[in-house]
Amino acid sequence: MLLVFCGLPGTGKTTVANIVAKKLGGVVISTDYIRKKLFKKPTYQDWEKELVYKAMCLLAEYLSKINICILDATFTKEQYRNAIKEVAKRNKVPIYFIEFVCNEKTILQRIAGKKRKLSDADYRMHLKLKEEYEPIKFKHLVIDTSKGTNTAAMRLEEELKSLGIIKS
Repeated sequence: MLLVFCGLPGTGKTTVANIVAKKLGGVVISTDYIRKKLFKKPTYQDWEKELVYKAMCLLAEYLSKINICILDATFTKEQYRNAIKEVAKRNKVPIYFIEFVCNEKTILQRIAGKKRKLSDADYRMHLKLKEEYEPIKFKHLVIDTSKGTNTAAMRLEEELKSLGIIKS
């Protein structure tokens, strides 16, 4: 199974992904992690982004057959969403998209307030990606993390249970 966590930097995707992965016994595949392993000093150029998403798709293709995979990435472009949909289709694994949103004040506090292990995104990067973000045009879950990532993780777990995606 593929759970695709998408949204802008600072919305809490990574924190919620780690909480949910622990509860479900799943694995998190993160573009931030992949990028840091492939490039010592990432430039975030288009060719680099495409390579990172291709690597994510390859990992998801392999791991989704044996485990619940949570993909942690912005997925700002429809082309990246379509690529992972193709992986799911080819491998006949269920795929669910969860978009994370949050108010700007909280995002600014999250990005500025702590040193994040893998993400290089600062508020300028957040604003740039916000401009580039292509709206998701298909049915998906939206989780607001403004009230905290633990609350959001609990809400997401309940949503997944109510939809029959995970068992109680």
